[in-house]
Amino acid sequence: MLALFRTNQASASLLLLFYALLLQLPVWVGAGLAYASTDYTGGGIIGTFLAKWMNGRTVLNYLLPVLLLFLQGVLATSLVRRHRLSRKVTLFPGLFLMLAWALVPALRTFHPAQFAMVFVLLGLLSLASSYKKPQPAVPYFNAGAWLGLAVLCVPAAVVLLPAFVIGIGSLNRPEMRHILQLLTGLLVIVFLVFSLAYFWGGLAEGWRWQLAGWGLPALPAVMVVDTFGLLLAGLLLMGVIGASGLLVRLLGIEGSKNVSILYFVLFFGGVGFAVSAETGLGYLLLVLPVIGILLGLWFNEIKNRGQAELFHLLLFAAGIGGAIYTTLSAA
Repeated sequence: MLALFRTNQASASLLLLFYALLLQLPVWVGAGLAYASTDYTGGGIIGTFLAKWMNGRTVLNYLLPVLLLFLQGVLATSLVRRHRLSRKVTLFPGLFLMLAWALVPALRTFHPAQFAMVFVLLGLLSLASSYKKPQPAVPYFNAGAWLGLAVLCVPAAVVLLPAFVIGIGSLNRPEMRHILQLLTGLLVIVFLVFSLAYFWGGLAEGWRWQLAGWGLPALPAVMVVDTFGLLLAGLLLMGVIGASGLLVRLLGIEGSKNVSILYFVLFFGGVGFAVSAETGLGYLLLVLPVIGILLGLWFNEIKNRGQAELFHLLLFAAGIGGAIYTTLSAA
């Protein structure tokens, strides 16, 4: 199956959509649609608004994650291809981003963090485009704006700001004006969104939703199958950390710098769980995609294709098996 995703054709990205639908298929059959949950108390003015809007839209609660996952896969592949994060251009970063998501069945329904991760990836694309630009004000402003939208979806995503600041220093000269350009983009988006809330008469409620997203984490109840998925994700995390040297070996300066930025996003994203309040397991949607992208870069370096196919099959079986188990348990 991996042979289908070794292509470097951008049009082949549609394969990622069919792959995401395949991973989500178990919850579309049997009693899967009966356990869709739209409860969300994790805060964020945009995140809470989206969660409330999704109430009662059961089918959309399963379909929208697939579409957002596909978009994340396309953005991840574009980041790797445009900014040379790998010597081989394949769809693996997007493919393994999806597999990382599929490991935890509790993440199969809609969560605002899925939108937040789309914005984070757009921010990383903007940040990466600043490399060797003598006047990078626009990329930095855009990166801050995208990060601001992510923070309005999941407030704890603000912990990714240091990773973006480090990225500025890595890709260009670490000047204060560059950091201010990033912060200006973030604050402008926050100002515009809360201005709209004011005109719609929801400013006070919007601030309450936003502030509700910061605080000590509320540990959610975790099913056995989710625990297995989390343990497997932990093993993948240790794997990509251990493979950091391999991933940057023989890369150009631009590629190695951007891979390093992904590791900083992964680190600060993990730290952010400590202030994620009641975001719950959904917060993992800001971390697992980065693990998946790095895993995809790692698979690009595996020379033994049979071994790569076996590892992929095991991860695919874990993702599909967990979803089937959860569906049957809810029946």
